Amino acid sequence: MLANSFCRRLPAVFAFFWLAAGLFLAGLSGPVVAAEQVRPNEATLHYHFRPIVTLRATFVGASPEYRVRRALARIDALPAAQMPQPIELTPFVVEDRRGISLHIGESVLFGIVEGDLDPEEKISLEAAARRSADELHTALLAVSEQRRPAVLIKGLGLSLAATAVALLLLWLIRRAAALIVRQLEKVIDAHPESSSFRWARHGWALVQRIAQLLMAFLWLSVAYLWLTFVLARFPLTEPLGDRLTDFLFGLLETLGVGFIEAIPSLTTALVILFLTKAFNDAIGNFFKAARTGRVQVHGLHPETVNATHRICTIIVWGLGIAIAYPFIPMSNSDAFKGLSVMFGFMLTLGSAGIVNQLMSGLVLVYSRALSVGDFVDIGETVGVVSEVGALSTKIINIRNEEVTIPNEVL
Repeated sequence: MLANSFCRRLPAVFAFFWLAAGLFLAGLSGPVVAAEQVRPNEATLHYHFRPIVTLRATFVGASPEYRVRRALARIDALPAAQMPQPIELTPFVVEDRRGISLHIGESVLFGIVEGDLDPEEKISLEAAARRSADELHTALLAVSEQRRPAVLIKGLGLSLAATAVALLLLWLIRRAAALIVRQLEKVIDAHPESSSFRWARHGWALVQRIAQLLMAFLWLSVAYLWLTFVLARFPLTEPLGDRLTDFLFGLLETLGVGFIEAIPSLTTALVILFLTKAFNDAIGNFFKAARTGRVQVHGLHPETVNATHRICTIIVWGLGIAIAYPFIPMSNSDAFKGLSVMFGFMLTLGSAGIVNQLMSGLVLVYSRALSVGDFVDIGETVGVVSEVGALSTKIINIRNEEVTIPNEVL
């Protein structure tokens, strides 16, 4: 069954998820113990997943990277009793360079000088120092809160509850998927001779694969939401949960805005394709009347009606698709351009023989050299022509066997 086969893949699915989550968290946690390189001669101080300040200036011979490492060492050396205390700001001037030091009591943490300011932000030194002090104070409070047993017990309790809910959702998704697959199997088995269900029997493997992918997507979505909720339950990892939440809502917003913006162009493309189909149906009715003799057109013979109809259909749909293509969402993206180049290259490589057979078929059809019912002797094949197609001609030989001969050899 689908669910049983997918359950065998469950360890691999969760291993992949945890590997991706570990790499993501490692990328976020790396700056906790080291300076993050933002630009040349810049270093950002992170403390427990929170950006505190970006240092850009070399001050008293100390590079930004060294200043960040020294600030981290001083912050880590703070006693637990000092962490909840407010951070004080003290202006200073060294070598004619203004700066502000951040300290808690007698413990100096780091200093910010005018060279550390981002010229694009248009912010004063005092405002930058106050913002860094607020960020650092929030991080220190999180560390202090994390050490409280009540906070840990509450976070663990909520995490266990979320884990139970997530496991229940995974089980329900598995049961629902298995139930849907069994119902589809019953419906298909109940109509073994129905042509409307014949496609389902032949495409059953594809249906199972799609169901597996859909269930995997739902499982990973539940795991993502579970990880986001659990990270947000603890003060130290709360920024990671916020980032995962912001990423999810940002992705949904991007998809929603993109879908809304694509509605006018998509509607235009659908209208063009609808008009193309209507015009093609009108042409089909004309050729159907010509085939039955109700319409007489000079130069259009019963033997050439089908070929002319196919050519007109290709031309009409080709023009319709070409007109509608610019209105398809993302048609100007590099992905669509790459696919167009790839399909064009494949068509160029494989079209030489097809074009030769098409031209031979058109010559046969429009010259009316062969007609259905003609008795012919072609090579070692002797029989009656049953069909003259664009690429090949079918002949029924004296043993009542249908032989297909490419038009290229006729």
